[in-house]
Amino acid sequence: MTAAGALAATVLFGMAAARGAETRQAGLFEITAQTHRIGDSGAFLRSGNPFRTEKVREYTVRWNGKPVEVPVIGRRFWQALDLPRARRPALLLITGPRMHLVVDEGDRLDIRPLAPESGSDSLQWLDSASGQPERPIRSLGLDRIADTPKTTLDGGRWLYVNRRLLLDTHALSTVSVEPWHRRGQGEAVVEINASTTDAIALSPGRTRFVLPAEGQNYTRNGERFEALMLIDTASGKPEVLRLDRARTPYGTLFDVDAAWIVARLRWVAGDGGRETLVAR
Repeated sequence: MTAAGALAATVLFGMAAARGAETRQAGLFEITAQTHRIGDSGAFLRSGNPFRTEKVREYTVRWNGKPVEVPVIGRRFWQALDLPRARRPALLLITGPRMHLVVDEGDRLDIRPLAPESGSDSLQWLDSASGQPERPIRSLGLDRIADTPKTTLDGGRWLYVNRRLLLDTHALSTVSVEPWHRRGQGEAVVEINASTTDAIALSPGRTRFVLPAEGQNYTRNGERFEALMLIDTASGKPEVLRLDRARTPYGTLFDVDAAWIVARLRWVAGDGGRETLVAR
């Protein structure tokens, strides 16, 4: 933001605060936070005391002077976060587990639901910790007055959303992720699942990211095994690398992290330039 833009935003904040609301500008987006009290039912707050209330912020957004309304959610949001590195002004609007990407495309507003079918509500940067994944963000619920308000979502380029979707926060493109794999038919089936785990590594060329996975082989009486799932960042499709304790020793699947991958495996370029992992 330019100095003039920052000054204008500060002035808007001050004027709105005098009216009991706080407003900030992000391109043609005008984001207003209003405070109100809600009862503590125990579902969203901490105490579980039905007589207690707590002040929270709730956000409304206008674009080019018009209210922004999201299907099913409406016009009020728990969080409204600016994506400062995006190719165009864009917001991530969050209400509970539902997330929507809202992009100013100049002549129109593009509103996209992000991984609505997922029961998870996590966000994980894949490239913010020296080019590697960091711990997921899981505290984007109700915006309490006692907490510092969140205004931006920044940290990298690749954002793993709800363990179901990959968002390029620069290009504002999305890819559906399939963190599971199944082969065979009938009783001769092998299933591998990584839909409940977080990313632990990103390849140097940004073509794959890695999820710890668990599998079950029904061709061998339901034998269980552990694996790494390599997710293609361009297609969201998985490649499975079964772990072999004899060749690459480890204790439990929890021990298989970024440091373990560096010590035991290495990335090599495969077909089409996509990288894969092989034992050192």
